[in-house]
Amino acid sequence: MKIIIADNAGFCFGVKRAVKMTEDELDKSSNNIYSYGPLIHNPQLVSKLEERGLKTIKEFSNIDEGRIIVRSHGIPKSTESSIIHNNLDLVDCTCPYVKSVHKRVEEFYHKGYNIIIIGKDTHPEVIGINGYCNNEAIIVNSLEEVESLPLLDKVCVVSQTTNTLEKFSKISGAIRDKMTNVEIFNTICNATTVRQNSTEEVSKLVDAMVVIGGYESSNTLKLCEISRRHCKNVFHIETIRDLSLQEVSKFNTIGITAGASTPDWIIEEAVKAMDNLNDKEMTTDMEEKELTEETTDTEMTNNEDHNETTEDTKESQDTAETSHDDTTSETIEEADEDKEEAAEVVSEEEAPASMNDEEMSMDMMAAIESSFTRIHKGEVLKGTILFVTDTEVMVNINYKSDGIINRDELSKDPDAKPKDLYKEGEIIDVYVVRVDDGDGNVVLSTKRVDDMKGWEVLEEHFNNKDIVEARVLNAVKGGLTVVVNDINGFIPASHVSAQYVTDLNQFKGQTFKVKIIDFDIQKRRVILSRKEVEREELDIKRKEVWAKLEEGQLLEGVVQRLTDFGAFVDIGGVDGLIHISDLSWNRIKHPSEVVKVGEKVEVRVLALDEDRNRISLGLKQTIEEPWEKFQKNVEVGSIVEGTVVNLLDFGAFVRLNDGVDGLLHVSQISKEHINKPSDVLKNGEKIMVKIIDVNEPERRISLSMKDLEEEEVEEKQAPVVEDTEVTIGDILDSKDTIEE
Repeated sequence: MKIIIADNAGFCFGVKRAVKMTEDELDKSSNNIYSYGPLIHNPQLVSKLEERGLKTIKEFSNIDEGRIIVRSHGIPKSTESSIIHNNLDLVDCTCPYVKSVHKRVEEFYHKGYNIIIIGKDTHPEVIGINGYCNNEAIIVNSLEEVESLPLLDKVCVVSQTTNTLEKFSKISGAIRDKMTNVEIFNTICNATTVRQNSTEEVSKLVDAMVVIGGYESSNTLKLCEISRRHCKNVFHIETIRDLSLQEVSKFNTIGITAGASTPDWIIEEAVKAMDNLNDKEMTTDMEEKELTEETTDTEMTNNEDHNETTEDTKESQDTAETSHDDTTSETIEEADEDKEEAAEVVSEEEAPASMNDEEMSMDMMAAIESSFTRIHKGEVLKGTILFVTDTEVMVNINYKSDGIINRDELSKDPDAKPKDLYKEGEIIDVYVVRVDDGDGNVVLSTKRVDDMKGWEVLEEHFNNKDIVEARVLNAVKGGLTVVVNDINGFIPASHVSAQYVTDLNQFKGQTFKVKIIDFDIQKRRVILSRKEVEREELDIKRKEVWAKLEEGQLLEGVVQRLTDFGAFVDIGGVDGLIHISDLSWNRIKHPSEVVKVGEKVEVRVLALDEDRNRISLGLKQTIEEPWEKFQKNVEVGSIVEGTVVNLLDFGAFVRLNDGVDGLLHVSQISKEHINKPSDVLKNGEKIMVKIIDVNEPERRISLSMKDLEEEEVEEKQAPVVEDTEVTIGDILDSKDTIEE
């Protein structure tokens, strides 16, 4: 067996860097260190790191302290902000190549471009990239998805870094042909391209290809896809334990490649196992050669002995025959005489009659045989039910033997009873399982007929692109197992919903509408998509909603999710964005200060952009502006109560009403000189102030405490005037007194 190892198999630069950074963090301390999602798509390495203390998490909201490792795939910008906002230490292991894609997307998004990402919408790298354009990117992964896109102007196209160049070229070319003003950036990692090219070259030279990497690894799955183009025998394994060495031993030349998340020690382990297999084969060949030589020598010796024995035996037989002939000659003569007498008993006329009877019997059997239907395994026939018991159904199928349908071949329902399903005399379709069960009976099945009919119906639905119903059986690795039209099918995790789903177990037992996206009756494979149906429904709803939308309109909606920059609200089939600046008339740091997920809110439509599918909403615009309300109730000279909300060196900002703040300059705080407002005031303190100026164009209010102090002093110093009456006579009397 010859083994060829592809160049560049195993860790890429980004993964190697992420693992090294994580190991360094574990060396510092293994306490409170978390990986936001699996560090890489390799369960074996992740398990080793977890043994050292690394904890893999899906949420960090309930973590009070510690370090969060950001894996090489990267995360959305809002998630990064939330980690920092929660006072957690962030260790950013994002691959530099992925970081460059983030910057590119963010740059063109702010330039007003529509962002299109070519990749898998559930892949963590794609989710992270989408987070740098406000989660508004269009994600496509096939030419069919490009065809369904609306016509767009100003488009920026990037790729998941692990895509194949062939796939990227086809899809990006289709986008360029359909859209206008398109900027296309090939963001496929160079290491990915080199690894894929190397894998392709090796796969052309070998009888079998072994691809080592995680079953969830996107780049490993693409290596499998490339290998299958040139090699029929491709084995995808995570470790050598997943490979049947006996199965690969039949091939002369074997190629080995590995995904970007596969450590060197796993590759070396696989190569070593195959080398050992080579050694065993050489040993076995030598043993077989020695055994063959020994066998040949033994046969030659046996032949010599046999020849000697044969000669001795022949001499003995000759002697015995001589003596025997003398004693038996008389007996033979008597027997010959008896034969002649017996022959004379049969007359010449009776002999032809005996021959005619034999021929007639054979003709009759042939006629009976020809009246029966010829049957074959796998054939579907019509038959008449002869009788039904508790365990089986006997059917006449116009064959030399009747057919039996055992209970387990009657129906897919294990609890179904034969007498509840069929009646004597009923004509039914049956499937031939075996022509002879050993007792001369034909083994039949109605369950398999139903199965075949089910496949035919599904094929028709697939060709017509119909919507069908599927019942979820279980959540498994990579998706959901379902039953559709009594046929087992599979819904990949990426097609479970148009929205991002973290827990597939919630769908157990549910029945929902799906579309068949892949169908192969020979391989008994049915792949379904719920996402396709949801998207069609959303498109219909979206069109209905857009037809009714108008700027300035008041609508009711439900808050779907919160980000650092605002809140997304479902307004009946489409989501609109309330920017953080339009949530409240007051300054807020995060939308959660005003609304929460699931809350019903009344919003006003501020702006519409149907081409870009953007709806701008406002919450604060649904209530009277605080400034206008305040102006109606107060004027210059009014004395009002306020709350100190901010202290600066030049003055204090005082909240007079929701959304209305005034400035109390340091010179207006007191008649006495003070250095800074915090010497006499504190945040949250309630004070009385006088409005001394209102600048309506700039919406500024000037306040004073000093004026209130002066008014109080003037009131205290005002002279007291007695209420006395003075007459002219009193004045004259006073004058006379002075002259005297």
